[in-house]
Amino acid sequence: MPRKSKIDLLNAINPSNAGLGASVLMYDRINPAFQEYKYARRQIYSNFLKTMPDSIEEDEAVNDIEDAELLRSSYMAIHSHRNDRNKWAERFTQISRKLYGEPDPSLATSLLTEELRFAKSLINDQYVSQKAVKLLIDTFSPIVETGLKNYGYYSAPIISDHATYAIRHYGSFVQRRYRPIFDLVDLSNKASFSTRDLFVLFDSALNWMKQNDDPDWCKWKVVISNGTSVYVVVRKKQINIGSRRGRVTIQEAKGLLAHELLVHAMRGKNGYKTGNRMLAIGLPGYLHSEEGLGVLHEMAVNNNLPDKARDRYLDIALALGTIDGVERPRSQLFRLTYARHLTRAQALNHDPQVINDIKPRVWAHIDRIYRGGKGFGRASQQAVFTKDIIYFDGFIAMSDYIVRRIYKGDLPEVIFNYLSSAKFDPNNPRHTRLISQDIDNYVQ
Repeated sequence: MPRKSKIDLLNAINPSNAGLGASVLMYDRINPAFQEYKYARRQIYSNFLKTMPDSIEEDEAVNDIEDAELLRSSYMAIHSHRNDRNKWAERFTQISRKLYGEPDPSLATSLLTEELRFAKSLINDQYVSQKAVKLLIDTFSPIVETGLKNYGYYSAPIISDHATYAIRHYGSFVQRRYRPIFDLVDLSNKASFSTRDLFVLFDSALNWMKQNDDPDWCKWKVVISNGTSVYVVVRKKQINIGSRRGRVTIQEAKGLLAHELLVHAMRGKNGYKTGNRMLAIGLPGYLHSEEGLGVLHEMAVNNNLPDKARDRYLDIALALGTIDGVERPRSQLFRLTYARHLTRAQALNHDPQVINDIKPRVWAHIDRIYRGGKGFGRASQQAVFTKDIIYFDGFIAMSDYIVRRIYKGDLPEVIFNYLSSAKFDPNNPRHTRLISQDIDNYVQ
């Protein structure tokens, strides 16, 4: 059976009504995906038995098995009788933890401490909802107290001075090389970007890439699709703009170009140049570093870490009860996250249209965390998908990698070309050995 790409699996367990605030999450694509996996399950295990130990092929086969089990658990959590639903939801969460990991309680405590400190700084601010500020302080204070008592504050700086310098040095090259596509954001004279605005922005950026970067970009296109996010489908050579994507700020628009076009799309495009399809759709285990590189690119072009990386890590920790042992249902986490997004936007004086779009954006964020289950009932009955911690975890890993390369004396251009050559993890020796066999195919 041809290997299903990760994006197909993620689409299968992605709610069709994500971002709408529905009480029950619905899934249009999980039934056909489950039927396909059910009939191919024997072949999936057969492929695993044929692999050699400690090989890329073994890693790929193991991933296929884990994907199948994740899909099965989601299907059962959605379709089972109420008495069995929480067991399957718990199983789904367990597999997700195995696949993607789970938040570190000490790091989560440190992130929540920062959020609490920020909330307290907004007390009596006339431009910020004091009801939302009170909710955040009242909720976060006892959790932080428990976290500091049990786990302490994260021992190392979340972003060291060395990392900040190295990322800025690397980012200055990225900004110079691709300044014309980032200038498209500033020249638009927009305070924020709608779905249609993002489509025009990405289409214009792609046209520039076709003419000035690589003729292979002519095979790529931008489309508006059903959904709440911007994402890349490498097999179709396509950048998708979700029709229900809320408005984004100027910084967020630049970050999306840096993340989606200059990481996901570029690594896929260049991976095909090697002649090895796995280097285009991704070697097993590549996603952790790729999403981390995407976040690093966002920081590189905007000079600050995007909020979504911290938010996704922290909110998954809150959903799981990582810090205080209290699992939280989807509805409760929405109220907390909405209050945080609202106070942050009001304090930073965001465009009113962005503030008006907060509710659907927060629901889209929350539904990423609880996708895989029905999203209602008690916390113990809800599936939690931990994938999105890889944005922050991956960022830490890739910032360490950039620091090593920069302080070794490597030029940012050399690092960028290497990392852009395919979808692989530069910290994985199996990946780098395979990449070295295709060194002549690197982007120059």
